[in-house]
Formats: sequence, C-alpha cells, structure tokens
Amino acid sequence: MKAIFRRNTFAIDGILAQHRFAYQALIYQLTAKQKQVLTAIALEGKPSSLMSQGFLQKYHLGASTVQGAVKTLLDRDFITQDDGVFQLCDKFLELSLRG
Repeated sequence: MKAIFRRNTFAIDGILAQHRFAYQALIYQLTAKQKQVLTAIALEGKPSSLMSQGFLQKYHLGASTVQGAVKTLLDRDFITQDDGVFQLCDKFLELSLRG
C-alpha cells in the first residue's frame, strides 16, 4: 500500500512540475485579491460559505473583495459552485496552490 501511495505522489508531483509554468501564467492573469481568494478556496477544500466571518477573518479578506473576485473566478472558470460548495475546476491547480 505504501508503494502505491509513493507512486501516486510521484506521479502527481511530476504532473505539477510539468504544468508549473502554465499555472504561473494562469495565476499571473489575476489580480492580487483574486489570487488571494483562489488560494483561500484551494486551502479550504470545498468551502460552503465564502462570506462567513470565519472565512473572511482567516484569510484577511473583505466581503466586497470576495464578491468581486468570486464573480471573476466563476466567469473565467477558475472555480465552480456546485451543491452549495465552491471548488477549483482544476484539481492540479488546487494542489499547486496548496503547495
């Protein structure tokens, strides 16, 4: 079982390394606040409320900042909102942002 986990981790690391520059180019297109919101969503996993005081305080965000960033991130297919939760459309980008 450990060998399978190591192989999977190695494969994922290879994919992330291979796409590193593409992800950097995607992130470069975003404003600082959009990057901050995108990273916060990636770190949270699948947050259901981006406007909760806990989320806003944890990531040092303002409600209006989040509203504007989320609209752009949804419009540009960086994130999706399904079944009441937000998540990144690209799981490898999510892993990359989690670092």
